Amino acid sequence: MKNLKHLLALMLALLMSGCVFAEDETGPLPASAQTVHDSQRYLSIVYTVAEETGNGLHETLLAQTYARDGLYAGQELTLTQLLGLEQDGDEEPSIASQLVYDLIWQIVEADRQNIESEYLEELSRADFENAFFPERDFYLDEDGNAVFFIQAGEIAVEAAGVLIFPFSPAELLSAVHESENGSV
Repeated sequence: MKNLKHLLALMLALLMSGCVFAEDETGPLPASAQTVHDSQRYLSIVYTVAEETGNGLHETLLAQTYARDGLYAGQELTLTQLLGLEQDGDEEPSIASQLVYDLIWQIVEADRQNIESEYLEELSRADFENAFFPERDFYLDEDGNAVFFIQAGEIAVEAAGVLIFPFSPAELLSAVHESENGSV
């Protein structure tokens, strides 16, 4: 998964420079960049690469969120920086990541109880945590909600597509306070 992140980052840089970076035998793969949040404080861009596979169209997402003001002005933000949860040392996973893992895992576990669930049967918490990196796998939507995404086929059937999990800043910060009090 980490190598995929590096490849996507390279593809992103090439996309931004106007280069064709992904091709198959039929030519360049469709790629797009969309500004999904543009405010005085933040800019979020979602990059999508679409590839035709034997099972249909496979989309891969990459997102970047930048600060426009404050301490991180002009820099790409991590989730920890966005939420203001920086801590001393390099604790892994970060408080912010662990919070998001917990919140999304609760959703996944509840959805898996549904008989029509598209989540992989053998999915474990470890597999889930290896499927995405909350510090980077997010963007801000037009309303300023943090939207976390997991690539198609990672924790659910490929046909389910890219999974998205939106949370308002208030939900995330409330969960931080609850975790500090030991209730998450």
